[in-house]
Amino acid sequence: MHHEELILTLCILIVKSASKSCIHRSQIHVVEGEPFYLKPCGISAPVHRNETATMRWFKGSASHEYRELNNRSSPRVTFHDHTLEFWPVEMEDEGTYISQVGNDRRNWTLNVTKRNKHSCFSDKLVTSRDVEVNKSLHITCKNPNYEELIQDTWLYKNCKEISKTPRILKDAEFGDEGYYSCVFSVHHNGTRYNITKTVNITVIEGRSKVTPAILGPKCVCVCVSVCLCVCRCMLPLHKKEDSEKPKASCDLASA
Repeated sequence: MHHEELILTLCILIVKSASKSCIHRSQIHVVEGEPFYLKPCGISAPVHRNETATMRWFKGSASHEYRELNNRSSPRVTFHDHTLEFWPVEMEDEGTYISQVGNDRRNWTLNVTKRNKHSCFSDKLVTSRDVEVNKSLHITCKNPNYEELIQDTWLYKNCKEISKTPRILKDAEFGDEGYYSCVFSVHHNGTRYNITKTVNITVIEGRSKVTPAILGPKCVCVCVSVCLCVCRCMLPLHKKEDSEKPKASCDLASA
């Protein structure tokens, strides 16, 4: 019984430790004071099979000199499997980072934005989304990369808390426009950090659906020989005396 419980616990820990998504983009923007991490994508299979392979991390300076990072580099920087973690990231962490394991080498440029003391979010990190009026407006606060460490989640609109439940599902109205911020409270080694994700919602008029149509006379042609075709067309009448007749037909022969 104890053996089965131990296996279950280990499986849960493995799933959680592997929950962080790898980072493809080379240019990264983050806000000072928030947790962050770097994790390379596409590490080759031979590296995964080699349990002795060690991930090495380097940071570049303005003079293009690189120094290897280790556990003594900073108390805020930690290493976990193939992940470089910042608890939290600060302005001094800005620069170029390189990961290397075996023949695999990845690099990123980390841009750290100073926190806006007069706002709950940074303009540089806002994403935008258009929603048609009367269509579904769906906002859900989720952060799978830190899911196991999140203890509280809040939802704000224009930096004012609007819901105890971090979720919105309703038909969009023009009054719903604004900046929606999900704030995640993360606890790590006895310290609390906040992670903020903000989206700018713009409510737009519905796009009317127009069915394409061909305008003009409707003709049906039948070719009785190579040189003779008979066409029957429906043409609108413009004569006053024929105004009661919506359409008239005529036969056209072409040779």
